[in-house]
Amino acid sequence: MSVKKCIYCLKTEPQVTFNKAEHILIQSFGKFENNIVLNRGVYGVCDSCNQFFGNTIDRVLARDTFEGIIRFKENITESKKYKSEGQRSLLRIKGVEGFFEGSLVYPRYDEENDEVRMFLLPDQIGIKRIDNGKYDFFSIEELPDIKDIPKTYYDENGKVEFFYDFYDESIMTKIKEKGYRIERDYPIQELDLFDSKNILFEFERKIDDTIGRAVSKIAFNYLCYDLGVNYVCSETFNNIRNFIYKAEGNVEDFVQIEDMKLLKIEKELNISLLGHLVGYEFVGDKIYGVISLFNTIKYRVLLCNKFGTLPSTSSKGHFFDTKNMLTKEISKKDSREIPKMFNLYL
Repeated sequence: MSVKKCIYCLKTEPQVTFNKAEHILIQSFGKFENNIVLNRGVYGVCDSCNQFFGNTIDRVLARDTFEGIIRFKENITESKKYKSEGQRSLLRIKGVEGFFEGSLVYPRYDEENDEVRMFLLPDQIGIKRIDNGKYDFFSIEELPDIKDIPKTYYDENGKVEFFYDFYDESIMTKIKEKGYRIERDYPIQELDLFDSKNILFEFERKIDDTIGRAVSKIAFNYLCYDLGVNYVCSETFNNIRNFIYKAEGNVEDFVQIEDMKLLKIEKELNISLLGHLVGYEFVGDKIYGVISLFNTIKYRVLLCNKFGTLPSTSSKGHFFDTKNMLTKEISKKDSREIPKMFNLYL
């Protein structure tokens, strides 16, 4: 009987338990019919580490990333279950067209429409440019004094038009302190400005240690799933293990980002496969994990610098089809088979 050992804390049974299933890809990104997990035949993550990761790095990956927003747009998760990281959020979203071009927005569950939509961040002031009719948005702190406003903001009557989507007495006081005098206050025609189907947004999110550890955990779990606990518990993997578990090291040393689609079939047939890709590959004497959620951003994770015994396969992966909620094992040579196996868009 093999000993159950955690690939992160390196503790064994009975020091720790292995009752919970450890999903290779956290369930926030889909519950798949034939999902691949640890602790169901292949053991590897104890219940304590499972809980620890779920409350920390997994939560941030699901809530505070571009991919985390997509899962609501694609109905992977019910919109009413959306939760924001609030003031802890490092996700920056800017409008890039329409009335609120250049403004900062944030996602929020819209109960009336039962979907996650974008709303203007409070405490922003939009000043209308006369030359193009668009608004330049400023935070209250960044709002220039009236005497410093460029001529491009003044109309033929020497007045400045500005827009705000909130009312707070202290903030209005700050506006007046900067020399602005509100002559009239009128509502702008109500428009469906933040319908994600009609408005483009630009997402910016620093890939910090938390996100780097979260995607690295997916890659490391997958390597364990395929090659076994004993293989990944060797000292060869201590650097990536300690990065994920103890936050030791810098994210730049482990995670690289590429904005490209991973499956050859997409380039050859000019189609988009909606789903996730998780895998690994051996390059020289290094092992890299490859992660892409919703087949958008590619995360390349350095799992080890110099491996020991070479496994029988040099690369392997699974495609998580979010249209049919199925998984399919793939390799570079058989990526052409994915559309046939899943009947995707063809």
